[in-house]
Amino acid sequence: MEAYCQSKTLYNLQDMIDDKTINKAEYLTLKISCIVAFLYVGFSFLMGLFFTLIIKSPNIFYGFSDLSLYISLASGKITFTFALLNIILPFIALFGLIQIWHKLRIGFWVFSIPMTILCVLPFIFINISTNEIFFLTFPMIVLTAILITVLGFNYKKLYMY
Repeated sequence: MEAYCQSKTLYNLQDMIDDKTINKAEYLTLKISCIVAFLYVGFSFLMGLFFTLIIKSPNIFYGFSDLSLYISLASGKITFTFALLNIILPFIALFGLIQIWHKLRIGFWVFSIPMTILCVLPFIFINISTNEIFFLTFPMIVLTAILITVLGFNYKKLYMY
């Protein structure tokens, strides 16, 4: 009888070990999407710093041919509030990503809401035509939608608290 109990205990331990390896495999896409989202949030923060530099001194990037068109388009049309929100919202999204990394469900919402607001901000604050704003922000909108969708597929794998 004792051998039966020991073998049953070993079987339960083996199940627990197998469950841990399955969980590691399940969270691989979550971790990869978190890493991509970390890079994206960092890029969004750098864009906020870029907007702040444009507001303070628009001639700082004079001579860079790739940036001159963008700066001439954005110079004088970006407000300080827009630049400040482009710095604050990625930090909030970063906290959400840290929570997702620790497998907490609330992190999905803390990430997705600021990033969605970040996609809408140019349409509210920049006074140029909607077609031009959409052309400039289309990659950001697509990447945000992809990241939120991928993280949303992993939502049920996250813990409530």
